[in-house]
Amino acid sequence: MSTVVAVGMMANLPMDGRRAEAVVDVLAKAVEDADLLRDAELTNTQPAIVFRAAWRSTNWT
Repeated sequence: MSTVVAVGMMANLPMDGRRAEAVVDVLAKAVEDADLLRDAELTNTQPAIVFRAAWRSTNWT
């Protein structure tokens, strides 16, 4: 089973590939933001990165 189909099933979405791919993109972005936050916390030298990651994770544009 592909990741797109699996995510579509978990999100209870129709098996429309574009919608499932959008969910995958959102999940990938959340993981990227979490990695940025973790790295910034470890080094504690990049408060701007923490702010940008937190801002992006709110989905505000």
